[in-house]
Amino acid sequence: MRKIFAFTLAACLTSAATSASAFLAINGLRVEPTGANSFYVPLSTLTADQAFWCAAGDFVKRGLGLPNKTPIYRLTPPPRQRGKGIEFSLDPAGASEKTGVSIFGNSGPKNSVSATIAYNLCESFVPQLNGF
Repeated sequence: MRKIFAFTLAACLTSAATSASAFLAINGLRVEPTGANSFYVPLSTLTADQAFWCAAGDFVKRGLGLPNKTPIYRLTPPPRQRGKGIEFSLDPAGASEKTGVSIFGNSGPKNSVSATIAYNLCESFVPQLNGF
């Protein structure tokens, strides 16, 4: 089962990586696949770490169609460097020890944020989440 999930995930990310454009998250940030399990959210006008997590959660949920409990790991250690974005991964290898956001009720690994919790951070940037 795990191998099937990994293969499906790799196929989804590879497909996304070869598409002509990056995924546009609900808060307006771009998400750019960078590898089989990783993706980058470049700096835009929204600079709070919550905005980057929102984009990551939206990409995992809507862009990849993965389950709500999918853990997302931050590869770029906090604090984020000025003028830079954040790289994320679905694989814990190389993950930062800290997420850069304070989350209560996260049931996944300590250094990750579930796709749903990350997506719920969009509420502070998007007035209506259109049924999500």
